[in-house]
Amino acid sequence: GSGRTEAMRAVFGADKMDSGEITMLGKRVNFSNPRSAIRHGFGYLSENRKALGLIVDQSIRVNTTMASLQKVTQRGFLKKKREKDHVVSLLSQLSTKYGSIEDDASSLSGGNQQKVALAKWISSDCKCMVFDEPTRGVDVGAKVEIYNIMNKLAEQGVAIIMISSEMTEIIGMCDRAIVMHQGRITGELSKENLSEENIIELAIKEAAQ
Repeated sequence: GSGRTEAMRAVFGADKMDSGEITMLGKRVNFSNPRSAIRHGFGYLSENRKALGLIVDQSIRVNTTMASLQKVTQRGFLKKKREKDHVVSLLSQLSTKYGSIEDDASSLSGGNQQKVALAKWISSDCKCMVFDEPTRGVDVGAKVEIYNIMNKLAEQGVAIIMISSEMTEIIGMCDRAIVMHQGRITGELSKENLSEENIIELAIKEAAQ
């Protein structure tokens, strides 16, 4: 593999870094675990939403607020009406289709599961957000909605890092692209140089040497 997901998991504190340093908003940071990363405003939308992005046998409500409980609690106690209003508002903003917020996340379609996973991180007020294969396993309509959400977050000042295997997605969404092969960066492309040919050339560059 290219090592893209492994690199971002290490940045997020989910895996141990062998070397290097992380700079966020001009400051050097070191996330010893995901909780530390979340506390610093870092979010990670996993490529495997059913195993890592959501707790599918828990309610939509629980999944939406698990990364931002401070918004729906007071002095350590859960404020149920505040939580319900918060969840319904978030899911409405993302045009999520669901029956009840008490339904298990497993009852949702792939696209709507992804929106709940997104709502979780949007609720936590991320400053930087990793989208790992954000449209994998969702239909065309849901893809467009997810792209719109990403663009809106970027307009609000959220830094977006997208990991993707889809050429059209990379070319259409990215301001710049970093290409990796077996854990090594093989090159970087600016918006004006983003093309399928240039991406492939950098992707196979390391293998050809």
